[in-house]
Amino acid sequence: MTRPVDHKVYWLHFAEHSDPKTEGLIGVACYLQSRIGAHRREPNCKVPSDFLVTILHRGTAQECFALEAQLRPTPNIGWNILAGGYIGGRGAHPPYRHDKKTRRWMSQSAKERANTPKGRKHMRKAALALNGAGWIGRKHKDSSKQIISRKAKTRCRTPEGRKRMRRMALRLGRGKDHPIYGLIRSAEIRAKISASKKGRRPKLSKAVRKSKAEKMRRHWESPAYRAKMRARSPSWTGEQNPNYGNRAPGRPERDSKSGRFI
Repeated sequence: MTRPVDHKVYWLHFAEHSDPKTEGLIGVACYLQSRIGAHRREPNCKVPSDFLVTILHRGTAQECFALEAQLRPTPNIGWNILAGGYIGGRGAHPPYRHDKKTRRWMSQSAKERANTPKGRKHMRKAALALNGAGWIGRKHKDSSKQIISRKAKTRCRTPEGRKRMRRMALRLGRGKDHPIYGLIRSAEIRAKISASKKGRRPKLSKAVRKSKAEKMRRHWESPAYRAKMRARSPSWTGEQNPNYGNRAPGRPERDSKSGRFI
């Protein structure tokens, strides 16, 4: 079952082409700009670089792939190498899966490419996209930020989300292996972080609260701990208490004579 996303049947052609059934390239895409960029970057593709783009149809995936099958019923028509169509939620041709050795080599080459200035420049160019519609320099709207934040918070509160975050932390590394280890933030950034955290109390899950309560219960069951607290209690009464005079935020004041809250 496919998602109800707007798909497009596109035709890549020259200005002198007039028949989509025999000329140019027919394809189906959900994100057209990304697909066109991929056509321009593919080195082993029969598609020339100076082509025009025409959208022939918009609709569901089934409709678009059915039209593609009509326009490209057999391989090697126009610029298309393979036949078009729709089978089992994908295109007519199942995705090719590389063997384990090839996948390892591809992963290693991608990592090496990302760690070189030339590779990073190429990745930046790809992120910007050919028409400048990439995400670099763009900002989300406030409504989008709220949706992203809500999804991230929900994801972190689920067991599966926490497992994924733990796996990510292990993959990034801890301590000196972490990418931002030793990062010193500016005074302005530290002030912003401090201001955002003032007045906020950490929300502990039920399991954490239960664990803390169990830990304190075990402490008080220990005779040594009780003796330690009894020895300390006389020096913590009245003005000698470290919290003497500190009032919790939002707590009403109490009248010293009547004992009632003001």
